[in-house]
Parts: sequence; C-alpha cells; structure tokens
Amino acid sequence: MSRSKTDPYRLHQRGEPPPTAVPVFRDMGGLPSAEVAPVYVELAGTSWDASVHADCFLERSRTDLCVDGFVLGDGLARLQADPMVVRVVSRWEQDRPVLLSVTPDWDAEALKGAFEQTSRIGDVVGGFIKPGHAADVEAAAAVQFIFESRITSVSEVAETLPIAGARAPARGPRSEDGAHALIGIIDDGIDPLHDAFLDEDRQTRIVAIWDQRAPSDGKQSYGRVYTAQQIQSWMDDVEPPWWFNRDAMTHGTLVASIAAGSGGAGVSQGVAPAAQIAVVIAGIERLEGDARRTIGYSLSHVDALAWLDEQATALKLPLVVNLSRGMNGGAHDGRSALEAAIDAFSDSGRRPGRAIVKSAGNTGDKACHARVELTEQPVGFCWESRAQQPLETVEVWFDSMAELRFRLWSPDNHATPWLSVRQQVRHLFANETDAVMTYTKYARDNGRSQLIVTISQPGNGQWRLECERTKGTRPVVLDAWLELGGYAGRFVDHVSQMATLTVPGTATSVIVVGACDMAGTPASFSAHGPTLSNHQAPAVIAPGVEVRGAAAGTFDNDGSGDGTSFAAPHVTGAIALLMSKQHRNSSDAIPWSAQQIRAALQNSAGAPWDPHGGHGHLAVDELLAETD
Repeated sequence: MSRSKTDPYRLHQRGEPPPTAVPVFRDMGGLPSAEVAPVYVELAGTSWDASVHADCFLERSRTDLCVDGFVLGDGLARLQADPMVVRVVSRWEQDRPVLLSVTPDWDAEALKGAFEQTSRIGDVVGGFIKPGHAADVEAAAAVQFIFESRITSVSEVAETLPIAGARAPARGPRSEDGAHALIGIIDDGIDPLHDAFLDEDRQTRIVAIWDQRAPSDGKQSYGRVYTAQQIQSWMDDVEPPWWFNRDAMTHGTLVASIAAGSGGAGVSQGVAPAAQIAVVIAGIERLEGDARRTIGYSLSHVDALAWLDEQATALKLPLVVNLSRGMNGGAHDGRSALEAAIDAFSDSGRRPGRAIVKSAGNTGDKACHARVELTEQPVGFCWESRAQQPLETVEVWFDSMAELRFRLWSPDNHATPWLSVRQQVRHLFANETDAVMTYTKYARDNGRSQLIVTISQPGNGQWRLECERTKGTRPVVLDAWLELGGYAGRFVDHVSQMATLTVPGTATSVIVVGACDMAGTPASFSAHGPTLSNHQAPAVIAPGVEVRGAAAGTFDNDGSGDGTSFAAPHVTGAIALLMSKQHRNSSDAIPWSAQQIRAALQNSAGAPWDPHGGHGHLAVDELLAETD
C-alpha cells in the first residue's frame, strides 16, 4: 500500500486555507483579469514607489522592505520584472517550511522551482516547498519523508526576578578566557550595544548576527546577516535598523552574557569572557507583514546550525552552540528528523571541535507528561485547559503492536466519534471548539504509533482522552505530552516526571543541562530524564535560580532570571574554555568531540547519575584540569 511521505503533524498546523470564494493564484502563474490576489512584495531597497504600478498593484501597508497589498489582473509578471522587487508571495499560499529526509543521491537542482533548499546536515535537508508543488516534492525519488517545521517552542525561563537580591554564580576570573573558541547562540536575539559584548578596546566580540526574522535583503534565502563591521558601526552612533529592537532581546542577551560576558562595573563576568560570539535570532516568530510569517522551530534551528558551522569553519575555531529554547512535540526518544540533523551536526558527538548544549527545560513541575499502562480495561488521560490558550496539542506515543481506538471528551461531557488506526477525525463541539485527531501507525521516526490531538480554543475545563484496545492482549504503555506555551494545560492524572526533557535535548549527542540553586540543589522546575529511549540526561546541573547577567536595552546594567535557560550557558561557557585551551596550546591538535567533552563534564562533576541532577554540579576548574 502506498503511503504519504507527509508528516501527519501538518494536518494540525495553525491556520486554514483560504475560503474558495477568495481569489488566489497558483504557483505565481498569473491571474484572470477580473481577479485580485492578496500578496506580500519583498523589496531590495526602501525607495520602491508602488505608484509606478498603480494600474496593477494596490498598496495596503508596508514595513521597511515588505509591502502588503493586492495584485490586480495580469499584473503579477510586471511586479516580478521590477528590479527593485525580490519576490512576490501570496498571502494565502506561502512557502511551506519543512525538513526532508533524503537519500545520499539527493540533488536540490532536480526540484528547482518546487523546493528551495536552505541547509543540509547529513541526510536531513531544510527548506521551503513552493506553493502548489507539494506533490512534486513528495514524488521525488530522493525524498524519503517530509517533516513539518513545528511552530511551537518556549524560552526555558521559569520566572523573571527583580534585580535586587539576585545572586551571581562564581564565573571567573581564570587564566583561560575562551578567546580561541566560538560560542554560537540561537535565541531571541542579543543586545550588541551592551558593554558585556565588547573587548578591552571597546570593539565588538560578536562576529556576526543572522536575524532570521528580518526583511530579506536578497543575499540569503530569508532574514538578514549583520557583520562585525556593521555591528561596530552601531556602536559608533549609527542606529540599528528599526526592526532590530534591542530592548526586546532580553532572554538571549542574558544567556549570551552568562556564557561569554566580559563583565564590568554593573555586570558579572561570564564564564568565557573573551570568547567570540555568533548569534542567530531564531525565526520561530517573524515580523508583522513579512511574507513567510514563521518558519517554525525545526527549520529555524537546522538552518541556524548549518550557518554557525560555516562561521566557525571560516574562523578556524572550535564551536559550542547554546540552545535555550525547546518544545514538547515528538516521541522524546531522539529519533525525529530535527534530532537526526542535530546529531549529524556533530557526527553523533564524534566530530572534533563541535558540541551543542541544550537546557533541560522547565517542565519538571509542569505536569506536561503522563504515562499509563493499558491492560484489559479502558484508560484515559485528563488535563485541565485554560481559556487563554488558543490551541492545545497533545501527542500520545505507544507500541505499534497494539491497535487501539480513541475518543475525546469535552469539559461539558460531549465526545467525538471513536477514532481507529490510520484514521483522522475532525469534530466541532457545541461551543464551536474545533478538535482534530490523527492516528498514525508505524511513524517514520521510530516505527511506533502516534496520536495527535489538537483543540482550538479549548476554554476552561477538563478534557479527557479515552482509550481502549481493539486488537491484541499484551499490556501497552502510553506516553502523552502536552505542548508548551504561556497558558498550556496540565495533566491531572497519571502524571510522570520522567522523560520531561524538552526536544531537542533528547538527541543523543546533545549535552543537556539542568538547573540548581546556588547551594547546588536541583530546582523543582528543572526537567527529569531519562529520554524515552533511556538515554541518560541531563549530564550535569548548573546555576539556574536567581542568575544575573546583562540586561537588554541598557549599556551596562544587569538583570536576572530563573530557568534552565540560564543554567545551560554556564556549561556552554565552560566548554568554550576547554576548547580554547586546547586550541591555544596547539592549533594543529585535534580538539575534543562532544562525546569526550560530555565524559569529562560528568567525571569532573563526580556524582552517580540521577534523573533530576545528572552527574552533579558543573565544576569548571576540574573540567579544565581533565585536559592536562
């Protein structure tokens, strides 16, 4: 039986196709003369005058390099021929961000016009399927599977605290300062004007920033890259572009300063105060009016890793990348396309001079994972939803040897029809809450069975997912995860703290860091291991309670916060010190791989592994001594 290569998650992405009454155009192929199509026009410069095309284009609004409007009649070709126009994108039919699992003979040129490749790491290719070309990509012999780039992710901040009373961990000084290593930060941004990121001569230590959300300048597939020279010009009184809102980049600024802040009168020194820094502002959320809206977590991070690798290669420096954002979607077993790409980045932890550090997640006390064993009697998962959450997503994973059926009960005790294997059901409840359930057997990632439930506008109350057996007699364990968000729901029964690490911290090559207070006690919010494949993570814990660092929107002030987001950069900085020490002593020596670094981290921490506290507290000096 032929099966689709498309990830069933696509059926649950936000947004609906346009109503049939709304005129749209297909594959940028033109319009009948009577039709009007809503479009975004991406520009090469700010001086474009829409009035030149007044007979075929109506401008509605604009940002700096993106105009929102309507193309009239057969005017599409004229707009595309304008040398100031980078591209024209339908507001309804936008590029579809995906990861492709491909065979070794993959050739992007074979799908030119149908697929735009943005990166490749191992056998995972990132890019965009062009409107109307999904069938062409799915039919390509070199494409094994299409994975949607998931939208949801959260910064792993437990709580932002007032500056008063917050404490700074002991982060230096040391004889090694990290000058011979590159730290990559993938986050919500960085305030490059803060003194924490300058050297002694007040020159920026940021080698480049790729803002994936910024209007494209046509030099890369999307977003915009700022070089060290441009960043230095901002220091010399040239204002950053309007969309580069340094005041809003609080999370990434604090993260970067913990790993690599140079310190000063108002801010504590980071772990690696002289390390060079490369930053990717993740395009999980895009600027208002931009054509692609969002590229999702998966594609954003795969493209970011490929770009950071290019920067490190050009500089001939070892690279450690910090990830302090995560998501809860997936089987938590390290086998998704995103996790495969992350493992390929470091050759499963074997590649010299490349390592990824990931925060464990603040899910230890969020009741976002439930586990139940189904025997003979039906079982169910119950969770509380809140009206402020616009979309609730639940994923359930279980052994594909079992065949089950499911139905969903609303807070007012109404149920969907039963859903059986390889089926999808969509149900509109009386209060106009919309629910979609999809049951996939033999998921491409791991061969297990997967149920995805999404509920739009779930409201306040308790939802229940009922499950019973239709085939087989062996007991089967079901694991369910609620996707994260500002007002995400909480399971009220069968709650399990195990396997609460956020994805992609479940990838086997990633060095996962939990949070502790200044006394070394694991924080209650810090996620627990192991992964569902029984991989032991977190590796270590580091300060994540009342941690201080640089405050965005200022030049020399500090701020503070709680969260595994702020524990991870302590380890990132420590690894940069280790890499720099090795590179400084001999630039021709083979640097350690992520697997070697993880082993040294664990040995220097010194404790037996624990699901909450890993191998114990980060010990920077003991780690550096491991290379002597």
